[in-house]
Amino acid sequence: MLNVKIGLPLLLLSTLLLSGCQLKNNAHEQIEQIPSEMKKENLPTTRAFQDTFTSEFLTSTKEVKDGY
Repeated sequence: MLNVKIGLPLLLLSTLLLSGCQLKNNAHEQIEQIPSEMKKENLPTTRAFQDTFTSEFLTSTKEVKDGY
């Protein structure tokens, strides 16, 4: 019985501590919008961003390195 009294609170405490370490404080960072949610005039003037069907598949307006 003593093991349950000590083990359960210890398990709960360690779970709370470990799950709290996974949280990020991103309140100061600006959230990037998905291109399909942005206004057309704020998008790059490339063909892929101007097409509404194709822009739904794009996840970022940032360029990537060649080969990716």
